Amino acid sequence: MTLIDSFNSLTWSAAPVILTLAGLEIILSADNAVVLAVLAKQLKPELQRRALFYGITGAFVLRFIAIFGAVWIIKFWFLQILGGGYLIWLAVNHLTDASHHDPTVPKSVNGSGVNFWKVVVIIELTDLAFAVDSVLAAVGVTNNILIIYSGAIIGLVAMRFAAVAVLKLLEKFPPLKIYAYVLVAWIGLKLMFQGIHLYLVSHNFEYADVVHLTIPEFWTVTGLITLVAVVHWLRVSKD
Repeated sequence: MTLIDSFNSLTWSAAPVILTLAGLEIILSADNAVVLAVLAKQLKPELQRRALFYGITGAFVLRFIAIFGAVWIIKFWFLQILGGGYLIWLAVNHLTDASHHDPTVPKSVNGSGVNFWKVVVIIELTDLAFAVDSVLAAVGVTNNILIIYSGAIIGLVAMRFAAVAVLKLLEKFPPLKIYAYVLVAWIGLKLMFQGIHLYLVSHNFEYADVVHLTIPEFWTVTGLITLVAVVHWLRVSKD
């Protein structure tokens, strides 16, 4: 469907589809928001929101391109494998580095040694990996480009506020960073599995679904990790 056809076919009856897509985008963006917050947390506090602003601005452009080239971007399964691999490395590196947990170990103050633009680029590249998931879900609901993009815009705005909320939570309760990085590792694993699944499907591999995490499976584990984090947070806040 061309852009003109998409515009001409828009009616009030499209509102439920847009809201459905928006809800879907918000759900899919929840894990993206955690990753954005963790990546931005490496920077000084005054640079964190600026990095998120650039990251979300870039996300709009990347999602716009991804939606118009849906068939094209799905072929880039390796983006999800690379993005997932990076997130797993990031999480393992943080969780196994004693300097992140031992207050007696000297370290740079508030991410002062981290390059701002490097973090922004990593945020953009990570979002590109997430864009594949988003596009796959959206084109499964409708082929109207304007409806897809309307839902994506609402989802991305929600992701921006969710990322800020996660940042504030991590600043107020530093111990929760451990759970945030465990979530990042799990999200990275999901991205890698999705990329491998797309590759196997494109090559008509018979057992492609073996490495495919279903939505219930992913959110069950995500929910358990979040539940443990919330229980820990409640215990710490009481103390």
